[in-house]
Amino acid sequence: MNLIHLYINEVTRRLPEKAQEDIALELRSNIENMLPEDYTEEDVKMVLTKLGNPAELAQKYSGKPNYLIGPAMYNSYLYVMKISLAAALCITFLSRFFEGIIQHQGDTSIFSLMLTIFLDILIGSLLVSFQVFTWVTLTYAFLERAVTISDYVKNTKWTPDDLLALTHTPKRSIPRSEPIFELFFTVLWASIFLNASNLLGWYTLQGTGLEDLKLAAPLFQADVLKMYLPGIAAIFALEMFIAIYKLYTGRWTKRLAWINTLSNLVFISFYCIMLLNPELFNNDFISLTMNSFGIQPENHDEVWSNWIWASAAIVILISIVDMAKGFRNSRKHVL
Repeated sequence: MNLIHLYINEVTRRLPEKAQEDIALELRSNIENMLPEDYTEEDVKMVLTKLGNPAELAQKYSGKPNYLIGPAMYNSYLYVMKISLAAALCITFLSRFFEGIIQHQGDTSIFSLMLTIFLDILIGSLLVSFQVFTWVTLTYAFLERAVTISDYVKNTKWTPDDLLALTHTPKRSIPRSEPIFELFFTVLWASIFLNASNLLGWYTLQGTGLEDLKLAAPLFQADVLKMYLPGIAAIFALEMFIAIYKLYTGRWTKRLAWINTLSNLVFISFYCIMLLNPELFNNDFISLTMNSFGIQPENHDEVWSNWIWASAAIVILISIVDMAKGFRNSRKHVL
């Protein structure tokens, strides 16, 4: 991809959509007028150096931004909002529906049960939609200003060679499906953990129907789990930010690799702190699980501890691989 096209694209993507085509034509004309007839790549670099940093030139064209989400990110913002809302509403519907069925009391009529579940799903959907809208909007508003600011605070002087870093080698590019999956998975695990006291645990079937499926022993102690909810919400916000930033950049960079590393380290630390708290897990759940595997009562604690450490080791290994992948793919020349 030639430098002129890259430069014009870097300028216009920061401008309102309705003005992009006209400014692109004007800018291309100005660049061609500044070039000799038989110009070389070095001539192009000299002209682009005179024009300066694309972000600064875009700022001159547009003036001071007066929007919360700018044109460069607006389409991505809408796309992420739709995906996040769809995932959140789907998970909310399923979790609230099954939770209502499981907690159903036999003396309640089917009509009352369905009405209760419907109202619960409606209220839950409204609350989840508000939270998704808030987090996605705040993330993009931060990105709008953080990315813009970073264009001005770089210590190194901008040169046309910086445009070459924008070309996507196959391994540096981030497939759109990757951050979309991460968004869905993040919403899924956050929804499950925030409702873990009513969803996760040992179930017993006391009859033949789904309404006879009862939560015999929750996995977590509800009062202990509440202590970790603020941390879960913070990690959820950080994971959302990472996925959205991947969608925005579309490629691995050093900055993204470091942010991804920070996210993994925070997640590993929090995950291990939770798992290593013996008061977090319900003893009844542990006993039922161990008995189902035929493990003797005197070995319950030892086997459960081994499972916890194995779980932590798997999470740490996956995180290390993900961090290494980020730094490897952020290199300028990926073989």
